[in-house]
Amino acid sequence: MAEQVDLLIAGCGYLGLRVAHDWIAQGYSVSALTRSRERADEFKSAGIQPIVLDLSSSTSVSELPTAQFVLWAVGFDRNAGVSREAIWNDGLERFLNALPDSPERFVYISSTSVYGSGDGSIVSESTPVSPVTEGGKSCVAAEDRVCQFFADTPTAGHILRLAGIYGPERLLRRVQDLKDEVPLPGDPESLLNLVHVDDAVRLVQLIMTQDSMPPILNGVAPQSVSRRRYYGHLASLTSCPAPVFDAGQSPRRGGNRKVISEHHHLLEQAFRFPDCLAGLEDAVNRSSL
Repeated sequence: MAEQVDLLIAGCGYLGLRVAHDWIAQGYSVSALTRSRERADEFKSAGIQPIVLDLSSSTSVSELPTAQFVLWAVGFDRNAGVSREAIWNDGLERFLNALPDSPERFVYISSTSVYGSGDGSIVSESTPVSPVTEGGKSCVAAEDRVCQFFADTPTAGHILRLAGIYGPERLLRRVQDLKDEVPLPGDPESLLNLVHVDDAVRLVQLIMTQDSMPPILNGVAPQSVSRRRYYGHLASLTSCPAPVFDAGQSPRRGGNRKVISEHHHLLEQAFRFPDCLAGLEDAVNRSSL
């Protein structure tokens, strides 16, 4: 494949698709991977050059287009019938080996789950990783592989550890739980570390285009809030009953810790929302609830 694009995206889902739209609006050419031919047609209609490819298949990776910038933002689809390791680790290896040339920058979207469950302490980029979940462990292995792969190349490899992503159309299940007064898992006083999807898009743009960005960055809203405040605010915005919590039930992700970035002075221009409560209002206003 002799094509050349400005940005190549692996993982064009909730975050990746918004990054693609943002770059196309700025006049860049964008190509993205998808397993679905139907999805490929949607990409074409949006101005995205599709590559139909299943990274979980050991025989499916052919040569990729040459790209100046590359984004790996592959999520985990529990309904796809493949393991995290098959896509996040084995698939990543196939993807890296299929790149025809060294891009100028490669951004790997990781997760703050690499820091473990937490005990209420503050964690930053210099905190040693200690993942306890399968997802966190897969992220650490993938981070290590990205760093190794680009160590002796001209590519600037970056790891962006995102907190929980929220935004438009990602609130429906929790709003329904609030309406039905279903107990929410976790201690209501434990901290939530989140990032609005629009801010995550802007963080990717910043890392891709600004010089001298650190190789590892945490992408998290400037102010962490308790589960009680967050879900209480969501209930108020959606006219739901006050949230009910089950402190004995562990949440699916996260834990009681406060995630910060030591490099917030470099990242602050990317944040449209001063905290996740302000971002929550935007998300509700732009959702079909």
